[in-house]
Amino acid sequence: MYIRTSFGTLILVILTGFAIASIILSSQKDAYADDSAYYVGASGYTRTLINIGNTVIVAEIADTEEKRERGLTTHRTLSPDAGMLFIFPEENTYGIWMKDMLFPIDIIWVSEKKRVVDIETNVSPETYPDIFRPSIPARYAIEVPAGFVTRHNISINNTVRW
Repeated sequence: MYIRTSFGTLILVILTGFAIASIILSSQKDAYADDSAYYVGASGYTRTLINIGNTVIVAEIADTEEKRERGLTTHRTLSPDAGMLFIFPEENTYGIWMKDMLFPIDIIWVSEKKRVVDIETNVSPETYPDIFRPSIPARYAIEVPAGFVTRHNISINNTVRW
């Protein structure tokens, strides 16, 4: 079958296709950054993909004292697959508090060997000034939206990769 189209219609179809492809590629670059392990997101934080079992978290990295103190306080909420990875200088029982937080979170503490060593769920802003610490030393903490741990069956001794 032969379909006759005008040159203008053909150009419009081609430009629409390029626009759609551009939107798709730009959103994938933000999510995966050309398969790089680390990239800088819109917030200015470096981000990484964290895997706990089959679960993937797009995490901002808090790897300085200033970023660890600020944490998620600049966020109004988190998307269901987002979080923040706190990187501490060495293993210890570092505390997390909810000062200036606007939403509840789950906290996943991870050892230097990248195993989940402790979990605190549904920590609300109203708990401030309480400080939450892992029961054994951890090198990392991952903050995710409240309910994440239960929804994804995260448990002690799960392997964590990034």
